[in-house]
Amino acid sequence: MNGIGCLGGMQVAGARHGALFQRFIVALTRGGPGGLPRPIEIHAHDPRRYVADMLAWVHQALCGEREFVVALFGSGGGSSDDSRTASDSGADGTVSGQQQGAALAESASAAGELLTPAVLLDRIFESVCRPLRVRIEQVLMMSPPLLLCYQLGQLTLFYHSLVVNVLGSKAALSQTLGACGELANRTFLEQLRVFGERMLRTPPPPPPDLTPPTQVTQTLQLLSDIITAYEGSLQHSSIPTSSTNSEEPTAFSEGSVANIASAAVVTLDAILNAVLVPLLEMVKRSAEALSPDSPARLDDGGKLDPMAYRVYIINCMAACQATLAVRPAAAGWAHRIAGDINGQLESLVEQEAGRLLVRAALAEVLERLRLYQASSGVAGAAATALPAADPALSLPVLAEALRKFFVAISSPDALPEFAAIQSPRLRGAAVARVAGSLVAAYEQVYGLLSDPAAGYAEQGGSSSVKHTPAQVRTILGVI
Repeated sequence: MNGIGCLGGMQVAGARHGALFQRFIVALTRGGPGGLPRPIEIHAHDPRRYVADMLAWVHQALCGEREFVVALFGSGGGSSDDSRTASDSGADGTVSGQQQGAALAESASAAGELLTPAVLLDRIFESVCRPLRVRIEQVLMMSPPLLLCYQLGQLTLFYHSLVVNVLGSKAALSQTLGACGELANRTFLEQLRVFGERMLRTPPPPPPDLTPPTQVTQTLQLLSDIITAYEGSLQHSSIPTSSTNSEEPTAFSEGSVANIASAAVVTLDAILNAVLVPLLEMVKRSAEALSPDSPARLDDGGKLDPMAYRVYIINCMAACQATLAVRPAAAGWAHRIAGDINGQLESLVEQEAGRLLVRAALAEVLERLRLYQASSGVAGAAATALPAADPALSLPVLAEALRKFFVAISSPDALPEFAAIQSPRLRGAAVARVAGSLVAAYEQVYGLLSDPAAGYAEQGGSSSVKHTPAQVRTILGVI
């Protein structure tokens, strides 16, 4: 534009500046002609729709004003970000169009600014920045629920990206929407931090049936809703996803959330860490009431089920894993929790298998064998020391122990059913692993009797035992 065009453009921008402000206030408070469309503020009780309607109105107005400016002055040239310089104008829309235009023209002329449609549109839309920002901030200051706060942040940043494409990142409207999006995300992260601290402060007592307590199920439902909002977000394509190779979270701390509080976009990994780390720690603290050594144990008569502690943790972790397993974006956390479940299951199997071996009178024999094997591996041990020479490991003792073991496992209720484990897959895996441990114990003793180096061959060896390992496998259903 030449000098005359510059002055005319600025005068037009000043006039449109005030007119746009008035149109926005009317849309907020009075609506369209005859009340249609209805006033935007009539939906102020629904924060998501309220903010969405305001942002949609501003975006629609931006498209209309852009067509007007291009039709009137042409498409112009130059980069809006490079050519725009900072200027303060009457953003509240109370200055007249002539005064505004003259001030803008003087500012542009003094700065030697290259006018483009983006520059003029920036001047025009400065008028709605303050009322828009005040209303969005009012919504966020009301401490909306976690999910709503996250949705508002995603919605605001989506419209921010649209406005930046038209006006550039330095425009007043772009900076206003960016600031509102960052405020929404900071509010969301602060609420996440408080939510995690509250979980750790008041861990719930385990239910009698060892199912996940209400706090766990509600937290997982909230997390599922947030992931759904993330996956369906209009910002999804530009938001970093979680990674299966991300660093393992170690502990929940305020710093872990504060470090990401300044980010314009909240990554899903940050959300998962902020929710799942304190959630899993809360489960462990809650499970302490089921530990036999805990002063906060729940039982009154000392009859606490020894399996309860690990079964409860497995149930809670399985609920977490089931929620995340169907979410590709949360695959990393799902994999980590699956590994934790497997570790808890191994400990539970070892505990139950050991209890059954004690009941079947084979635990003492196995312990004796372990001690013998350990001593035989020590340098300088007597080469003539054979298990058969030990009265505690004599053939009659071992044969009787194996007979009692077979009688014990022949009972219909020999194996634990782990009925308190909710997941059928995990329940079946636990039973199968216990059965496998029992078979391995039997085979270890039976194999010793068949070993020529053990010294039992002269006394008859394994022929003195009635039941073979294959028969034990059949009884326990181990293939």
